[in-house]
Amino acid sequence: MPPGAQATGADLAAGLVQAARTAGATDPQVRGADWQTAVVTAVNSDGTVSIGTIRARRLDSYQGATIGDLIEIGQNSSKNWVARGRLAGADIGIGGYHFARKTTDTSRASTTTATDDPHLTVTVAANAVYTVEGFMVYLAGATGDIRIGFTAPAGATGAYAMRGPDLSATGGGTTSQVRIQSLIDFTSTIPAGGMSPTYSSAHALGTVVTAGTGGTFAVRWTQNVSDPTASVLMTHSWLRLQRVS
Repeated sequence: MPPGAQATGADLAAGLVQAARTAGATDPQVRGADWQTAVVTAVNSDGTVSIGTIRARRLDSYQGATIGDLIEIGQNSSKNWVARGRLAGADIGIGGYHFARKTTDTSRASTTTATDDPHLTVTVAANAVYTVEGFMVYLAGATGDIRIGFTAPAGATGAYAMRGPDLSATGGGTTSQVRIQSLIDFTSTIPAGGMSPTYSSAHALGTVVTAGTGGTFAVRWTQNVSDPTASVLMTHSWLRLQRVS
């Protein structure tokens, strides 16, 4: 074979190899997966997380790492692992919000049995910590008033405070008719005064720490005194929880 023909064949072979490498580097079907999901088994003090025997360096954006997080990890050619961040799951991640808003009014009359509001309810995860905030605008008579609290999953602990009109408040009330009461559990409710036909509002702040059971977290309310004139929790009242751990 002429020397020129040999050189041409070698160049062609080299070109085909390089083309194959290029295609493989850009085609996922050739390259294969270069990342995978994993569950965090330990959070280390040096900025890494453990996934079994693997230790991966967290990106700066991956804050608040928690055992049990479902994350994305990847590996470079030097066999070093990186934890890119938390993946979305059934519940929100650290810093995320649950939000619920009333879309219609709800009336309750002749009752003092507190039950969950049909709109102001969210689902929280097990072994998590949330801050709680609620804005409840209502219309209630001076006899029935209103009583507001929360429902939390079994084993949950926490505390909350409610700021709203005192039971003695009348229309056009002053600051002396505003009351603030705090509780260290979710088994009780807090009363607030009604001034019908004037609308009233109550503002709640708190913390809930769930145990091994997740489930429903909801605004729970009723009349303070049973009265045939309904107490009404109004449209646009809302409940917001932010996960902090």
